[in-house]
This record gives sequence, C-alpha cells and structure tokens, in this order.
Amino acid sequence: SGPSWCEVGGLASAAHVLHLLGSVYINFEKNIGLGIDGISVDSFGVKNGEINISMKSLLAELAVPFNETYTVEMRLEGLPEKSYELVINGGPAVRLTSIELKQSAVEVTAEGKFNLKRKNLN
Repeated sequence: SGPSWCEVGGLASAAHVLHLLGSVYINFEKNIGLGIDGISVDSFGVKNGEINISMKSLLAELAVPFNETYTVEMRLEGLPEKSYELVINGGPAVRLTSIELKQSAVEVTAEGKFNLKRKNLN
C-alpha cells in the first residue's frame, strides 16, 4: 500500500514551512524563536549589537543519533538595519549585517555542534 493523505499532507506542510521560515527562524520584534528540522531554539536575545542564540540538535539526542553533518537555513528578522555580532551557543562571535542575518547557513554536526557558514550574497 502507498502513503495516505495524512503522510503526504504532513510532508507537504513541513516542506512549506521550511520554504517559508527555514530550519531556524527568529523574529526579535515579535519575540518568536522556532526550530524545525531537528533543531530546538532554547533562547535568543540581542543587547548592545550582540545577538546570542542558544539552540540544540534534537537528532544528536536520539538513542541512536543521526551521525551525519547537515546544513540548515537560519533566518533572523525584526532587527534594525546594521551589523551585529552573532554568538551561537557561547561560541566565537561572527560579525554579520542584518541582510546576511536574514538568510544564513548553519552546519549541524553529528555531535550537535553548530557552525555558521558564510554565504556568498549577490
């Protein structure tokens, strides 16, 4: 037997949300932090031009963890237009413009560590 409308509808909905919001979506103006695709956003804040985000990989916590590195899209919105220092899970600060923050790539390792990947913006 094949998939029913339940499975197909769920997959289509997940794909639509990922397309609209990315895997990590944070809107500072609306105080919304949302993780999708095996990511949990635990906390976020901005103070004196520094953005601090705490998040975790739910896949790394499985009894039989997902053992491959994968890349997710992170979108940060609701910030004034300027440059910021971005800190993920207490790691090193990376300076990004508000334009770059609207769509960034983050690598998630099998151990659950997050590494910001720079995109070439055209």
